[in-house]
Amino acid sequence: MRGLYAITDSALHTGEALEQAVARAITGGAKVIQYRDKSDDADRRHAEASALVRVCRRHGVPMIVNDDVELALRIEADGVHLGREDAELPAARLRLGNDRIIGVSCYNLVERAESAQHNGADYVAFGSMFSSTTKPDAARADIA
Repeated sequence: MRGLYAITDSALHTGEALEQAVARAITGGAKVIQYRDKSDDADRRHAEASALVRVCRRHGVPMIVNDDVELALRIEADGVHLGREDAELPAARLRLGNDRIIGVSCYNLVERAESAQHNGADYVAFGSMFSSTTKPDAARADIA
């Protein structure tokens, strides 16, 4: 995957405003969209993620679900992004099959990236690189 990878923020947009924001991100150059919502509202998450799959398909952009393999399957998302507390990569690959994208957060841990590669991840993500108001306690990854 190459290009801008945009991640939604449920604190900024929900519902129709989220769909519009994602469409604008794609128009602005986003090549991948990750739906990230840590709330417990399963019905809203399903509705929003389903709507974003439709938006992304119209634009030919993959839509990745953060943390939730089962939601990704139900809405036929293009893949899932796994963090430290999420499903194990081999189990996710079994559920999703080889055609779907699986990404893994590595934070600041090269060993985690090596393990992810060994276990079949399609991509890894490092960060944060800089301070962030959305994840103020995130481990910093060295740029050098």
